[in-house]
Amino acid sequence: MSNSAALKKVLIVDDDPTTVTTIKCYLENAGFEVDTANEGKQAIEKLENKSNELMAVVSDVNMPVMNGYELCRSIRANSIHSHVPFIFVSANTSLEDKLEGYAAGGDDYVTKPVEPEELALKLNQIIDKYSSENKLNARLQESQKAAFQAMSYTSQLGQVLQFVQNSMIAHSLEELAPIIFAVTNGFSLHCVLQFRRSDGVSDFSSTGPVTPLESNVIEMACTKGRIYDFAARTVFNHEDFSLLIKNMPVERYIG
Repeated sequence: MSNSAALKKVLIVDDDPTTVTTIKCYLENAGFEVDTANEGKQAIEKLENKSNELMAVVSDVNMPVMNGYELCRSIRANSIHSHVPFIFVSANTSLEDKLEGYAAGGDDYVTKPVEPEELALKLNQIIDKYSSENKLNARLQESQKAAFQAMSYTSQLGQVLQFVQNSMIAHSLEELAPIIFAVTNGFSLHCVLQFRRSDGVSDFSSTGPVTPLESNVIEMACTKGRIYDFAARTVFNHEDFSLLIKNMPVERYIG
C-alpha cells in the first residue's frame, strides 16, 4: 500500500447495500479512503462537505429519485466540485448509454457486475491522469496560444495556409495537435483529436484532459460513418483519426 493511494478519497454511490459493501471493503484494503451514499441527493450533501477532499465519485446509473446521470450533471454544474472525476457503473453498455454518460460529464464507464480490481485500477489511473494531464494541458495551452498569436494577424485563408506550412514541419502528434487546435480555437471550437495507429491510440484536447469515457465514445463513434452527430457534438471520422467538436455551431454546420 503506497502513501499516495492512502490519500485517495472516493465516494461510492449505490442503492444496493451489497454492492456498496463489496466495493468499499476492497477499495479500503487497496489503500483508498471510502465514503458512501445510497442515493444522489445524499451524495451531493457529502460533496458539499468534502468537495476539497474527494478525488473521485463512483456512481450507479439506475437509482431512485436521482439517477447517476442526473447526479453527474448536478456535480458538473457546481463550480466548487465540477472538477471531481466521475465513474459510472451500470449493466447498460450500449453506445447510447455511454453517450448519455459522456454527455452528462462522466469520465469512465464500468460494467456491472463490478470487478473490484478493475475499479481500483481505473480509480488510480483516472486520479493520476487528472493530476498529470492538468499539468500537461497548461503547457499545451501555452503552445496553442503562441501558435494562434502567430496566425492571428492574417485572414482565415491565411490561417489555413499557415496551418499547412506548420503541419508540414511537425515531427510528432504532440507537435501537430496544438497546430490544429490553433485553427479550431480561431472559430471558438472546443475539440478533441484522436489518432489511431498500429502502436495505439493518442488523444489530445483543446480544453482539458481527455477522459476515458470521452476517448471510448470517439472510438465507438468512428464506426458510425464519416460524420456522426449527437446533441451539440459532431465527430468527423477518418480511417486514422477522428475530430470531436464539442460545441458545434448549428449555423456553421453543412451536412
